[in-house]
Amino acid sequence: MKEIQGFVQKLPELQTILGESSTQAVLDAKEDDYNDGLKAAFTSLVKCDADVLKVELEKLANRINATDGDDLQKKLFTTLNKANSA
Repeated sequence: MKEIQGFVQKLPELQTILGESSTQAVLDAKEDDYNDGLKAAFTSLVKCDADVLKVELEKLANRINATDGDDLQKKLFTTLNKANSA
């Protein structure tokens, strides 16, 4: 759960996709009581408007591409994003 919470904290694009209430539900979730937070996040992801999702993923891609370095996560995201855009 801590890893998911870390992603939510670090990725404003994910926060936009999840919405305020689902983001807060994930961040408030405890290690031994996280079902409601994950359910809220999953529901938000599934119901997210495709156009919103596309815009936020483009923002994330641009932000990642603008960073220095050539690490594995950057390469993986770039590859997956290109494959999904094709």
